Amino acid sequence: MTLVAFAVCLLGFVLVGLASVRKAKGSNTDYYLASSSVRPWVAALSAVATNNSGFLFIGVIGYTFAVGMAAAWMMIAWILGDFLTSLFVHRRLRQETEATGGASFASVVSKWGGSDFRIWRRIAALVTILFLGTYAAAQISAGGKALQVMLNWTPEAGAIISAILILAYSAVGGIRASIWTDAAQSIVMVFALALLVIVTLVEVGGLGSAGAQLAELPGFMSLFPTELSIPGFLERCCLRWAGVLRASVRSVSRTS
Repeated sequence: MTLVAFAVCLLGFVLVGLASVRKAKGSNTDYYLASSSVRPWVAALSAVATNNSGFLFIGVIGYTFAVGMAAAWMMIAWILGDFLTSLFVHRRLRQETEATGGASFASVVSKWGGSDFRIWRRIAALVTILFLGTYAAAQISAGGKALQVMLNWTPEAGAIISAILILAYSAVGGIRASIWTDAAQSIVMVFALALLVIVTLVEVGGLGSAGAQLAELPGFMSLFPTELSIPGFLERCCLRWAGVLRASVRSVSRTS
C-alpha cells in the first residue's frame, strides 16, 4: 500500500511538471522566470515546498527529536528572517528585474542601478552554483533517506530516482515546471503533516496524553536550552523583556 501511494504521488508530480510544457514559450525569460506569469499563491506554495521539503520532514523533525521544544526557536528565526526579507529585498529585486530585463539573479545584480559589473555577475553565478548545488544535494539525499525508511530501498537508489525525475521536468519546463510541482508537493505536505499529527495523537491517546508523555522526557518541553554558549542567556533576555513589557502596561494603566 505504501509503495502504491508513493508511486501515485510521484507520477502525479511528474505529470504536473511535464504539463507545464504547454505554457512554455521557448525563451530564456520564460525558462528562468516563467514570463512572470505565475500567480502569487502558486509561487507562495512553491516557496513553502522549497524551504520545507526534506528540511521539514527529516531535518526539523529529527532536530526536535534530539533537542526537544527548543527547536521551535529555529523555526521562529526562519519565519522572521523570511518576513524581514520580504519587506526589504523582494520588492526592490522585482523592480530591478523589470528595469534591467535580467533573466537570472546574477544578471540583475550585475546591472543593478543601470551599471554593468561583469565581475559581480561572475561572482553571483559562482555563489549561486555553490549554494544551489549544496541545496540540491541535500534535497536528493533527503529523498534517498526517506525512501530507505519507507520502502527499505538503498539511499543511492532513491537519490538517483529523485535526481532523474527532477532533471526530466526541469529540463523541459524550466522554473514553471519547478513551481507547479512544488505547489503540488506543498499541498501533499500539508495533508501529510496533518495526517501525521492525527495518527500520532490517536496512537498515544490524545493531546493530553501526548503532552504528559513528552513532559516525562528530561528537558524536552523546555524552550530555553541550558547548553548554550552563554548558559541561560536566551531565558534572561526573554524574562527581561517580559518585565519591561509588564512595567510599561502598569505605567499606562496608572496614567489612564
